[in-house]
Amino acid sequence: MSNKRKTVRVIITRKEENKIVSFVLMYRERDGEIYYVTIGGGIETGESEMTALLREIQEESGLEVSIERKIDQRHEMHDGLDDEISIYLATYIS
Repeated sequence: MSNKRKTVRVIITRKEENKIVSFVLMYRERDGEIYYVTIGGGIETGESEMTALLREIQEESGLEVSIERKIDQRHEMHDGLDDEISIYLATYIS
């Protein structure tokens, strides 16, 4: 039996002359393996998706961003969790 969890993730882009020139990924290392992930995490009890998203951005990056829009919603199974993931697009400000 799996545990259900609601999560948010964000793709943060940096634009120049209205074109995307880069995006933000977080460096992670687990069991000697290096990988990169988007910023995000679980929605805490009583939090809205947007509140959780802004909290995760601050906790994991400290960046100031402008949230553009929700771009996807999906389910993923990993580590015994059934994640309902809301994915947002944001633009880097500072």
